Amino acid sequence: SSLGPAGEGYALEISEDRKWRFRIGLVGGGESVLETPSRIPAPSGGWVHVAATWDGSKLRIFVAGQLAAESPAQEVVGTFLRNHNKPLVLGSAGVDGDWFDGSIDELVFYASAISPGRARAHASYAN
Repeated sequence: SSLGPAGEGYALEISEDRKWRFRIGLVGGGESVLETPSRIPAPSGGWVHVAATWDGSKLRIFVAGQLAAESPAQEVVGTFLRNHNKPLVLGSAGVDGDWFDGSIDELVFYASAISPGRARAHASYAN
């Protein structure tokens, strides 16, 4: 999937080898990528709470309220959501036929990164 015309933007996705992946476009092109070390279990008909945050220096992925992966990011484009003229797209990588096959519920965006405690609280509420 693409992050936009110059690699700008954000993406939370499932990788080809079934891991959660969080990507952020970098200033001048390229991207910072973070993947969880473990594969996503086969679907069981239930929900899983996933949160991805960037606090200006670190990318983090929380799964079921627990920190699953963390990594520093470099020179990230932090103004993309405010200033970019492209629409927000959910459930697609922007390529014809590349749609998320599942349900998305209770999607929330914050102006700043949430704390690990808040990620746990969201996950406990979702279950």
